[in-house]
Amino acid sequence: MSTITTSLYTYLAADGGITALASTRIYPVVIPQNPTFPLITYQVVSTPVLHTLDGTSAPNSRIQIDCWAETALAAHGLADAVETALDNYSGTMNSADVVSGSLLINRQDIFEEDVEDYRVLLEFSLIHKPV
Repeated sequence: MSTITTSLYTYLAADGGITALASTRIYPVVIPQNPTFPLITYQVVSTPVLHTLDGTSAPNSRIQIDCWAETALAAHGLADAVETALDNYSGTMNSADVVSGSLLINRQDIFEEDVEDYRVLLEFSLIHKPV
């Protein structure tokens, strides 16, 4: 697991708005078997590197965060909490990564027929560097 995924988990799990709704039910990539809802899954979709003319570079990770719940209203409430915590964020995450910018780039509603649950997919662009 990359440092940004570890830092992201720690950051989300420490946010009061998120934990009030999902506790620490925040999982990398997949939902565990027999889950308790609401919950969050997250993954790095891609990590292109930004290069500048002065020779510096920084990873620009595209992060997907899925907010799962048994109702659309609950999924949206959790997604709103994640968006509040992460959109336009800059600072140090978990003392391991410095995030110079985090922007929400996509939000999508999904109904998962197989499990009959609602999901709000959020995609963020995080420009970051390990400390």
